[in-house]
Amino acid sequence: MSVSPLPPTFAASVVRLTGALPVAGLVTSLALLAACSDGETHPVRTARAEETRPRAKAPTDVTLPGVAPVPGGYAVRAVTDGGQVVGVVTLAGDAPPDTTVRPDAALARPCGATLVDRAVAHRGTLVEGAIVWLTDVKGGKALAGPRRQELTLERCQLQPRAAALPAGATLNVKGRDPLSLRLRATAWPAGDVRATWRMTDAGQVVPDDRVLADAGTLEVRGESLPWVRAWLLVFDQPYYATTNAAGAFTLDSVPAGQYTLVAWHPRLGRVEQAVTVTAGQAVTAPVTLGR
Repeated sequence: MSVSPLPPTFAASVVRLTGALPVAGLVTSLALLAACSDGETHPVRTARAEETRPRAKAPTDVTLPGVAPVPGGYAVRAVTDGGQVVGVVTLAGDAPPDTTVRPDAALARPCGATLVDRAVAHRGTLVEGAIVWLTDVKGGKALAGPRRQELTLERCQLQPRAAALPAGATLNVKGRDPLSLRLRATAWPAGDVRATWRMTDAGQVVPDDRVLADAGTLEVRGESLPWVRAWLLVFDQPYYATTNAAGAFTLDSVPAGQYTLVAWHPRLGRVEQAVTVTAGQAVTAPVTLGR
């Protein structure tokens, strides 16, 4: 994947203000003013102009992870026969090259003269930031994790680039750039727009308590800057993890049984393998991505 420098007129339009607003823009502006009346910044929800927007086409440069709700719902119960799944995610061959982006001069203040879109965080063959989870899970320990999660726009990039999040959490979308940009969250594979957030200035926080309501896959993109992109994998069961700097992951208190272990990275694709968990034991499941 590569990103070509944007034409100056296109990139500069991100921060250019117009003298008049169309009717749809005026409606959106009034909604923004009403949303901010309580002292907080709130997400701008679907406006009439967006209700007729055709569904987006699925991305062709990324293998979709295939996260879905637990069929029939996940049941929380005491785990008396639990075991562990541990492993390390490694890279097959060379990592994809990073991409250097040169924004238009009008974006030099928030973005810098150049920025590097890093393809894969890795140390040698050890892959950091891969997301690993079990499928075929019907019940077990309670879904945990902070009830507030964060997605941050900083130096014209979104961080984290890929995240595993618990369903039902509130997402705080933070802006640290003096930049006007609309972010759009699309659910795949359906292609439905779940939320849009207008980022307008440094220090902005947009809390959204609905976008992570259901398990699934969300792609977040900057509408005018194609390299502004992140993936949010939302789980309604707790058996998921993100690999650390050593490429390692651990899934604990897994009920004894047979499962499918899935590993995914936006630049390295998706793999899966069968694992059998035995009570009181740790099963080792090494994973290789990028073949």
